[in-house]
Amino acid sequence: VMTPDRPNNPLARLSEQFLALCLRFPEDVAASITSVPASALSEPHRQLYEALLARYTTGQSTTAPADGFVDRLELLADREFAELSPEAIRQEIAHCAHALRRHHITTALQHIAHQLKALERSTGHATVASEVTALERTFHALTQELATLT
Repeated sequence: VMTPDRPNNPLARLSEQFLALCLRFPEDVAASITSVPASALSEPHRQLYEALLARYTTGQSTTAPADGFVDRLELLADREFAELSPEAIRQEIAHCAHALRRHHITTALQHIAHQLKALERSTGHATVASEVTALERTFHALTQELATLT
């Protein structure tokens, strides 16, 4: 189990930073929270993020995990962001959201590239051609979205 103190990889650290900011500064995260899909966060953090999305976008109350993870994230936010100005906090939230979105798109592009390579090795059936076309459209759309993030 990863903790906010020492996550194992950059995506986990970024996910935890973003979650900590979402928990500690909900009024400042509203503009960024809907731009980050839950699948952009590392696996252990998605469930909490989905609950936060529901709370912040629809007002649904959610239950926090009982393992103390939320408390550790709030401590992380207090430790890392307590001395930042409100503007610096908003910038940090925007930075985390941008980095998570960028990572999500890059990962999706890599996945599509692997799918395209696998389809190229397949025999030339009509269904393969239509799958390739659909994947190429998605790849192009994601590339355009990535270009707007840069």
